Amino acid sequence: MTEYNSTEINREKQIINLIKQICGSQTASLIGDDCAYLQSKNLLVSADAMIEGVHFLPNIKPYYLGWKIAAINISDIAAMGAQPEYLLLTASLPEKIEISWIEEFIKGLNDCCLEFNVTLIGGDLTRADKICLSATILGSAWLELESAKYKTAHRFNAIAGQKILTTGSLGDSNIGLEILQSAKENLNEIEMKSNFADLVLAHLKPYPQVNSARQLWQLIKPETALCLMDSSDGLLDCLQQISEQSKVQMQVNLKQIPLSKELKQYMKLKDLNSAEIILNGGEDYQLIGTAFLKDELDLPEPWKIIGEVKAGSGIEIKDFEGNNLELKSLKKSFQHFN
Repeated sequence: MTEYNSTEINREKQIINLIKQICGSQTASLIGDDCAYLQSKNLLVSADAMIEGVHFLPNIKPYYLGWKIAAINISDIAAMGAQPEYLLLTASLPEKIEISWIEEFIKGLNDCCLEFNVTLIGGDLTRADKICLSATILGSAWLELESAKYKTAHRFNAIAGQKILTTGSLGDSNIGLEILQSAKENLNEIEMKSNFADLVLAHLKPYPQVNSARQLWQLIKPETALCLMDSSDGLLDCLQQISEQSKVQMQVNLKQIPLSKELKQYMKLKDLNSAEIILNGGEDYQLIGTAFLKDELDLPEPWKIIGEVKAGSGIEIKDFEGNNLELKSLKKSFQHFN
């Protein structure tokens, strides 16, 4: 059996642990999921940022930046199995940016908000040397869960015996970014000219799985807990986080993970390490979850079973040949401060 129990504490975790130590138990109890859930107020709150040169390439269409800053925050609410409602935007922009750029950016943000019934309610505008975008998302548990025992999905809710699930292809966004980085032509045109346009769009215009999360509440056994995360930092990161917080072992089979036709074609064309891309790709914003299902044999789209939660600790992954994958051989997944 191969387990993923890294002894290295990355920089991001060090900072989070420091915040918990300094700010005390009340803060610590609300940190650890994609959102903070204030149960007494039925309020979910999260924030995400995008910095030019760190989270996106220069010269990306402003429309896509507007869509994405809304989408990645909305995805945080989806990853709690909840309803996104309101968005606050902070945009720090260079003085030289044209009004036409800002107009396209706002159109992208507004289109994403409209798609998911989210209302922009304010924020802040400041000047900066490069584009820095941040948003705060507010949401609530779905109304139909008002009398339910469990109203939100947490990383500590995984239980031995549950199935491990995902909503879609993992690795598309990673390859989309690779195509953009290798492009020799204008980035504003490459998304349509590429033979792998869907992979590029998966990176530029991620689609939060709000409806899929809501659907899953109807597919699980009554009065059982639901665990969810989004795959913003990759599948392996999700498995590790859930394993650590729920104190369980996560067993996954790569053969069961859904992959898009375009992704399979690209990996074959470039002779890429499939396991590396599937596990560490990141920025797909698909959902990874664990649940006791009512019906495992007739699971509706987009949900797919990719493994099972077991008693124990760490991660076990079967490769495409059915052998235990040596996770130490994989490159590190994306980390904000490494």
